Amino acid sequence: QLAQTVVFVDDPISSLDSNHVHQVSVLLLRHLNEAKQLFISTHSSELFNAIKEEWASRGTFKSSNAGYLMHRASETKSELIALPAHLAKFRSDYHHVFHCLAKLGQSQNADIDLYIGTPNLVRRFLEMYLGARLPEALGIQKKMHILFDDADVSDSVYLFANEGSHSQTNLRLLQMSDFPAQSREVVSRLFRALHAKDSAHFNALLRETGTTWPI
Repeated sequence: QLAQTVVFVDDPISSLDSNHVHQVSVLLLRHLNEAKQLFISTHSSELFNAIKEEWASRGTFKSSNAGYLMHRASETKSELIALPAHLAKFRSDYHHVFHCLAKLGQSQNADIDLYIGTPNLVRRFLEMYLGARLPEALGIQKKMHILFDDADVSDSVYLFANEGSHSQTNLRLLQMSDFPAQSREVVSRLFRALHAKDSAHFNALLRETGTTWPI
């Protein structure tokens, strides 16, 4: 009987497009909700958010549910840790990306490894924001004018995001002693531009993510 069964579902939307994510989450929750214990693991932020809508309320998991994160502690060790509060709180990947950028942009930590993901976060933010502002089939480079008036600043932010978000450049990034400072400066340029061009949007993101930024 299902009520006496522990069910573990591993990444159920692998190879499916985003149109089916919500349908899969509904099927899982509807047909397996009577299980003695239900575990759902995923790499997909879309499925995570769909499941979280059912299992969480006002940014925290309900008493009968819990969220965990597989944390890579080292090259040879991973561990299951409690889901960070901000991942439970945010309903969209967009808010999460902004939150991470704000934290990195104000960090004083000199550990280069902490900033390796910054180019990818910058690129994802630009894709989401510029895609919403100009929903045309153009690359982000052709939309950068929406945020930046200065071509040199625009090019520097784009190159940082485009070159740094590809895995083959990670070794080169690790060899750059000024990479943390460069990362913080790019985030600062991006946020200053967003504040100048769309202050209502920028301030709303600060409020919704519980972050601050010294403009």
